[in-house]
Amino acid sequence: MIYEFVYDGPILTANRMRQMNNRLHVAATIREIKEHAATLFRAQHKGVKPVSSRFAVEIWDECKTASLRDIDAVAPTIKAVYDALQGALYEDDKQIETATLHRPYKSADKTNRIVFRFEVYDD
Repeated sequence: MIYEFVYDGPILTANRMRQMNNRLHVAATIREIKEHAATLFRAQHKGVKPVSSRFAVEIWDECKTASLRDIDAVAPTIKAVYDALQGALYEDDKQIETATLHRPYKSADKTNRIVFRFEVYDD
């Protein structure tokens, strides 16, 4: 089974976390990302029950500007999305067997988004 999930909410980068320099503000941003991701996933995949199987995930970072981010810049957002999908798509993010993060690229419609493609293995 394959699930594609398009996350277009707030994006927290490692550089932005350092600039914030306020743990409460960072925590609030992460909480906002988790809430937005959980709501979006449930809207995009109505009726999906959490799986207990292992799975692989591929991730594409689409940037709105010409100056592309480092490949690992969106790691804080990716982690927050993983946490948000616990109980929605899978039981625990420890079920992720492989994760592939593709190099960022400029989106055609100048929108920041992260696209996740989850492939659930048949155990």
